Amino acid sequence: MSFAIGLIIGAITRITVMATQVAGAVIAFQSGLSAAQVADPTQSGVQGAVIGSFLSFVGVTLIFATNLHHMALAAIYDSYMVFLPTEPLMFADAAQMAIQTVAHAFTIGVQMSAPFIVFGLVFNLGAGILARLMPALQVYFLLMPANILVGLVLLALLLTMMMGWYISAFENHLAMLRG
Repeated sequence: MSFAIGLIIGAITRITVMATQVAGAVIAFQSGLSAAQVADPTQSGVQGAVIGSFLSFVGVTLIFATNLHHMALAAIYDSYMVFLPTEPLMFADAAQMAIQTVAHAFTIGVQMSAPFIVFGLVFNLGAGILARLMPALQVYFLLMPANILVGLVLLALLLTMMMGWYISAFENHLAMLRG
């Protein structure tokens, strides 16, 4: 019984950590690095964007550096008082919590990558206008290095803000799990 409760809490926390993968995938797509795929060790060898793996490692490092893992351990400890071993599991509530967690992780991932979505929109709109003005010029071929460079500069400038946003969202989610 307590094994199943631990699995549920661990899975919900893992889904919350996957917000960085969503943000990394969006950032990689908008900055032209979506073709750079590697085997992601955090997802059992599934291929993922390099930026997503980087953000995941930074996120987990920040969780340990800010001692948020103690909050997760406290949530597991408190689960023994909420879920008594003699009562049956509430699978409907666990499924509802998992659905809310997936939606929350996706929202956080998109919010973390929002500046890159705006950048990609403006950059591609400008490239499209340039391609219409000079049809003989291979605009995509010429602008791809600039797209990657500006994307990496944006990542360097916004990394602190993005990870601060992620850590506060992770802390709020753990507080909700803890009750």
